[in-house]
Amino acid sequence: RRDKGMSVEQVSGQQGGSTLGEYSGALRRRWWVVALGAVAGLGLAAAYLLVAPQTYVSTASVLVNPIGGELDNAVEGARTNSLVNLDTEAQLVTSQAVSARAKVILQTPEIVGQLVQNVSVEVPPNTNVLRVSFTGSTAEEAREGAAAYAAAYLANRLESSDELLEQQERALRQQIA
Repeated sequence: RRDKGMSVEQVSGQQGGSTLGEYSGALRRRWWVVALGAVAGLGLAAAYLLVAPQTYVSTASVLVNPIGGELDNAVEGARTNSLVNLDTEAQLVTSQAVSARAKVILQTPEIVGQLVQNVSVEVPPNTNVLRVSFTGSTAEEAREGAAAYAAAYLANRLESSDELLEQQERALRQQIA
């Protein structure tokens, strides 16, 4: 409908939404609000960076080969076709036994349940490698934690392999006797 004295542009301007020019005009008039918001955001971000605790992550890589078996690392799917189940081995890294050994190596008063929360393990595809990561409040703490968990895992694996070899030796001695 057309009112007396109003042009088509005035009628359509009342019915439609705002144009880009109107928004840019509003921003030009209120530039100080945008600038104040940007400065406040940067100030809050800087304050957070000063107050927030810093964390460091260190990673130790461990090559896992079968115990007493052949080294068959044929690739099948996204994992190597090996005698070692690396997903199980990754779970062993964060087990109670390995964590207790790592606690002794680190000589920390922290309880095992809290210590294991700083550890993560990943298995890169097509490898026999475990990547043991440790998060600490200092770079040295992170490095020592990753090394301690890797060493504790290897000590635990050595103990398991020794037990397996002793069982095999007893079985062979019984067959010989």
